[in-house]
Amino acid sequence: MIFIVAWKNVWRNKVRSIVVMMSVAVGLLCGIFFMAFMNGMAKQRVDSAIRSEVSHIQIHSSEYLEDEEVNYTIPDIVSVERKINDCEYVEAASSRVIISGMARSARASKGVRIVGIDRASEERVTNIYTKITDSLPGYFNKKYPVLMSERLAKELNIRLKQKVQFVFQSVDGSLTSESFKVTALYKTSNKVFDDMMVFVPRNKISGFAGLEKNQVHEIAILLKDNEMLISAAQELNMNSPEITTRTWKKIMPELGMMIDMMDNMLVIFMSIILVALAFGIINTMLMVVLERSREIGMLMAIGMNGKRIFGMILLETLFLSLTGGVIGIVAATVVVNISSHSGMDLSAYSKGLEAIGYDSMVFPVMDTSYYPILIIMVVVTALLSSIYPAIKALKLNPATAMRIDA
Repeated sequence: MIFIVAWKNVWRNKVRSIVVMMSVAVGLLCGIFFMAFMNGMAKQRVDSAIRSEVSHIQIHSSEYLEDEEVNYTIPDIVSVERKINDCEYVEAASSRVIISGMARSARASKGVRIVGIDRASEERVTNIYTKITDSLPGYFNKKYPVLMSERLAKELNIRLKQKVQFVFQSVDGSLTSESFKVTALYKTSNKVFDDMMVFVPRNKISGFAGLEKNQVHEIAILLKDNEMLISAAQELNMNSPEITTRTWKKIMPELGMMIDMMDNMLVIFMSIILVALAFGIINTMLMVVLERSREIGMLMAIGMNGKRIFGMILLETLFLSLTGGVIGIVAATVVVNISSHSGMDLSAYSKGLEAIGYDSMVFPVMDTSYYPILIIMVVVTALLSSIYPAIKALKLNPATAMRIDA
């Protein structure tokens, strides 16, 4: 009975109730969409970092991580590769030779990281080949090909078919200078990555640097699912002080921290919105108590106890908040689903976004596991908002309240 009475009381003043419901709905809609937008940006950045830059897991020589000298290659590479192949979590792996050097053209020079790759295995691990904007036919099958970014080519003032000279240190400590032909250009959403990374065939750069065929500086590993990251890292740990296994969260700790903070950000951001809405709900329910003082006094006079009065006010507040909350969550789900397919074009800010590694096209996404949390937060807000108005109602003196003009 008390539920039916409370629900009918909600609609005694339809305009006021609808305003409160819509304020809750709009607040949740804006909050959820903003979090979906931020979540989409974070997800896009992580996906880009994994697929274009660092992969899920990297294996290096411990000495190489300290000094990045060309002669610090991964020891016992055969057993390392065998362990990777036996791991059920691994989708693909790519062995790389990485050398810091100088890229020179006739007009400019710039420090770069020369990455020697095997094209077949690299294409299974990274998507850099999908970022190619211009290339020669069979661009990686030329005699001395190099894949570099449009940005770097512009800085060096060179174009396709032109040669670039790389200067780097070989294993014996001597400086080596070799020329490669620009056969393909790429462009990613990360300005820093584009400025530094050039890709050449591993067998070519290994020979010039004096490395053996099976000597590599890095093994990049792509997993079947990012959820397997911790399990895979534990299984791929070589248990050797000479070899270091790192996940992308350790390689790029700022990204790992951002992802780990997303749940906390949702709770904090939505709490701020709901606290603001709570003041409006409290104000509305105080008006309800004031307008119905005589009615509440009469109910108390004929024997309705304080628990029922308290429960009636609480249920009215809960119905107002939950109705608005459900409307807001449904509306937010529709808006997020639409925008997650169409995307949001931020090309007007593309230069600034590229400087920090973000794409200009954002696809908002919201994990469904967040919605129960939001429902709980709405219910808690309603319960807390109902306490003060309900206490005010309980403090009414029945005799005094019944003399108030209706």
